[in-house]
Amino acid sequence: PPEILEADLSGLMLDCAAFGVADPTSLSFLDPPPAPALNEARALLRALDAIDEAGRLTQSGAAMRRLALPVRLAHMVAEAAKTGQAFEAAMLAVLLT
Repeated sequence: PPEILEADLSGLMLDCAAFGVADPTSLSFLDPPPAPALNEARALLRALDAIDEAGRLTQSGAAMRRLALPVRLAHMVAEAAKTGQAFEAAMLAVLLT
């Protein structure tokens, strides 16, 4: 099956928000992403404060996106940076990828 049918789409949703696309279903895909996976990704990004209610990128989301890590790890590193622990979190993120 196409990877988009099985992949975590939170990174895709974060990138879409960065480019002003709040609804990825408006884009043309060879294989459209499944609605439940998009809803799950949207819920995760909202829980991590990466996007707002309208699907727009937040400051936290922009910081996470700059890290070029999977969303959950990027959130961990960005939050750790607030307490001066970015290096340790980044090392842990590297070990987990």
